[in-house]
Amino acid sequence: MVAPDPIPPELAEGFRDALSFYQTSWSPAEHGPEVSIEGRPHTILAVCARVSEYDERLPQDILYWFLGRMDVRYTDLKDYLARTYLKIV
Repeated sequence: MVAPDPIPPELAEGFRDALSFYQTSWSPAEHGPEVSIEGRPHTILAVCARVSEYDERLPQDILYWFLGRMDVRYTDLKDYLARTYLKIV
């Protein structure tokens, strides 16, 4: 079920931290680093799962982060996301 409420600030900050760890030190072969949300440790995967429960758009800076790291094979998806969510033509 998708929550209609905005993402809580603590979870949004944890998501940003998770993205930072993903970029610098995450490996699919390992458990990975954990981020703290409300004083409790969460894996990157757990943070992403919690954020996916909300129906709120990603902030533009995070969307730009994703677009900047998408593989060239996904050009059509990248273009669609840019047109739809960033209003880039």
